[in-house]
Amino acid sequence: MFKLLIVFFVTLFFYSSSFASTFFGEKFDLPVSDTAISYDGNKIVYLKSGNGKKSIVFVHGWSCVKEFFANQKALLNDEYTTYFIDLAGHGQSSSDRTDWSQQNFAYDVMSVIEKEKIENPILAGHSMGGTVIALTAQLLKSKAAGLIVIDSYFNADFIPTQNQIDYFSSPFEKDFDSAVNSMMDMMFYKDVDPELKKYVHSVMGGQNPRRGAIIYRKMWDVNMPSLLKTISMPITLINGDLFNTNQDAVKKYTKYPKISIIKGSGHFPMMEKPEEFNKAFVETVKFLESLN
Repeated sequence: MFKLLIVFFVTLFFYSSSFASTFFGEKFDLPVSDTAISYDGNKIVYLKSGNGKKSIVFVHGWSCVKEFFANQKALLNDEYTTYFIDLAGHGQSSSDRTDWSQQNFAYDVMSVIEKEKIENPILAGHSMGGTVIALTAQLLKSKAAGLIVIDSYFNADFIPTQNQIDYFSSPFEKDFDSAVNSMMDMMFYKDVDPELKKYVHSVMGGQNPRRGAIIYRKMWDVNMPSLLKTISMPITLINGDLFNTNQDAVKKYTKYPKISIIKGSGHFPMMEKPEEFNKAFVETVKFLESLN
């Protein structure tokens, strides 16, 4: 157990988941979901909110779902149209895939962008979603207004060795349920609402174990410093303070850094501290608008 807790702590420190589904006491009561078709034929389910001319695309993290952004469903709806995506193998999207690379998740996001004819979006990604939106930005060839990374990029300079990848990944391959159980104690402050923690646990623990373990290992295939060097649009962060963020490392990869730290929040600031997170998110959106 102790080894598993340390594994997840090290992982987060260095690196960075019908329709009105119930989310922690409220309804994610957005209009009927829609579906895009990804490069390999997988159905990518997403929800759409607002009617603004500008766009924000939300991407969840590893073994998470679009409903984790329920508290953001009404943000900036007069100015923006907001999209909440389930990546392949997550939530309501299909899972007929053999290559679970981060690059292919970026193609999932692109399938929605292309279907909806979204131009110059703000890309917001939580945890693993931070890597996915960077790869999506690369595919968009700088035609994005900016990135909002949520509780990720703790050390943007980190490049794991193969031994480290094996060490991080092996607990999920050997005993997925135990590894996820151990994660729960590392991702939250001790005083977090137990119902929220239970909800997150039920979603992440409900992932197909084999698929979840494969995706976890594949996360480490991306060389983040090399990837971030190719991103020309602004990169911003909204992180909790449970894990230290190396702000100097992030600032090396963007000319226009904006880093917000949500005090008293663990790995899910958009759920743990929704009011503080939403304020920081709106401020970050306005910051990105000022640069365009």
